[in-house]
Amino acid sequence: SNASAILVDHSAGGVIEHNEIANSDGVFFIKRNYNAPGRWIVRYNYGHDSWMGIRADQLTRSAANPAHGVDIYQNLLVNIQESAFMTHHYEGSNSYYIRIVNNTVKNCGSAFHGSALSANAGHVFQNNIVVGCPLGFRSAGDADAWTNSTLDVRHNMYRSMTGAAMFQYDTSGQNTLSFAAWQALGHDSASPASRVADPLFVNDTGGNYRLQAASPARNAGGDRL
Repeated sequence: SNASAILVDHSAGGVIEHNEIANSDGVFFIKRNYNAPGRWIVRYNYGHDSWMGIRADQLTRSAANPAHGVDIYQNLLVNIQESAFMTHHYEGSNSYYIRIVNNTVKNCGSAFHGSALSANAGHVFQNNIVVGCPLGFRSAGDADAWTNSTLDVRHNMYRSMTGAAMFQYDTSGQNTLSFAAWQALGHDSASPASRVADPLFVNDTGGNYRLQAASPARNAGGDRL
């Protein structure tokens, strides 16, 4: 949403960190840096009780430089109505290298919402904890069009997904995939495979999303950062 709390337009790169944002149309929206592509880092932020989470569109028009794009890591997103993370084919341009790693998502409409994603675009969704979302991933496109070259999804932990729906691939809400069917397409299956488990937050009802000592999310996932 252009009414996001922080909107960045036509800027080559930078760092957004250590913010708490609530009651907004969107937490962050970074868009249109293709004329001067660079690298964005979004980290250590807490966004909650808003319509949209973190959205990134048109971050470069080329897959030639992996140093460009945006790295979104170690953020906490809670009670986001639409989706925690979003990217779309916008104004005729795709984004490249959106890397979503080591974030915690709770009670959001979905973890990731993307449409018309390009193959081999360098998009990553790894090592994230997703709890209490009606959907894991949403797209207006066919499920078979999503491959690991479209969005590399691996090493995540899921819990209390309403109806066990991992993927919705149309706007009607009728076509959904279970976690098992999602993995059968090659997502969330790379070793160590993603799993459905309670991450054992210290006290999530009280707002403490740190992990207990016995949490299965500790020392799990893959080395990405």
